[in-house]
Amino acid sequence: MLQLVRAGARAWLRPTGCQGLSSLAEEAARPTENPEQVANEGLPEPVLRKVELPVPAHRRPVQAWVESLRGFEQERVGLADLHPDVFAIAPRLDILHQVAMWQKNFKRISYAKTKTRAEVRGGGRKPWPQKGTGRARHGSIRSPLWRGGGVAHGPRGPTSYYYMLPMKVRALGLKMALTVKLAQDDLHIMDSLELPTGDPQYLTELAHYRRWGDSVLLVDLTHEEMPQSIVEATSRLKTFNLIPAVATRWRHEPKSSPVPQPTPLTGFPTSLRMKAQVLRVARQALHDLPHHLPALPSFALGLPHRNGSQESQPGTGLSLAGQQVMS
Repeated sequence: MLQLVRAGARAWLRPTGCQGLSSLAEEAARPTENPEQVANEGLPEPVLRKVELPVPAHRRPVQAWVESLRGFEQERVGLADLHPDVFAIAPRLDILHQVAMWQKNFKRISYAKTKTRAEVRGGGRKPWPQKGTGRARHGSIRSPLWRGGGVAHGPRGPTSYYYMLPMKVRALGLKMALTVKLAQDDLHIMDSLELPTGDPQYLTELAHYRRWGDSVLLVDLTHEEMPQSIVEATSRLKTFNLIPAVATRWRHEPKSSPVPQPTPLTGFPTSLRMKAQVLRVARQALHDLPHHLPALPSFALGLPHRNGSQESQPGTGLSLAGQQVMS
């Protein structure tokens, strides 16, 4: 009886399995009905960006569309190869939660503060004698047991919630976030950040037309001066942020290569560029100063005299960049 049941089960499952495999094969062999791919049949899209680091033999680069900001209709101009170790990581909710909570709390400072029984006003004398009244013994009306008294074990002033998350966990969380964003079509690659106009209305309408969402983060990977149009457009929009990708091109350089020099702060607002230029000029000027300077009055260095006068005192000086400037 058992053998008869097994034979019937095999006969019932065999056609279904064959039909499933054949249907999958037919679907795989069926030509795509995407109008863009049908129109571009025989003309593959150009790959505008190759993977710089070697890819393992058992894996393939992840391809993503390269878009353009120069018009509403020029959405896709080519393809870009992305490394699978960054954009094809299996997401883990525990790692993402750890990184999200760390980013939320590492700058958090709690300013809550409560008063102890010593800081609350009053309560200096004993409310009633120790013995003879029949009441419970108390030494102050500002005890934590009393209403209006101090707080025991309460928050005490500024408290930092900073803690150190391992660098490997942070890097893994970033890779997983990039993988999820790419899979959800929330990560877009541009050939350039150059806009035809610096009007913020154009950037807002472009984001609405392409359904980027309300908040957009633009990351510049060129390590060069950012286009003035994108700087002007994002500087007047609260939900658009523009940042450079710092230190991304130096991370995987061989150790024998020379140490790269830091790039100047170009593409930032004028105030930041001016501050950086002033600091650079001041540092160079201090480096070129001779070791022995003539006596200078204190007001020449912008230092008022201790007693309010502008006269100089021998033996006083200002230490700048490791050099002693005597006045």
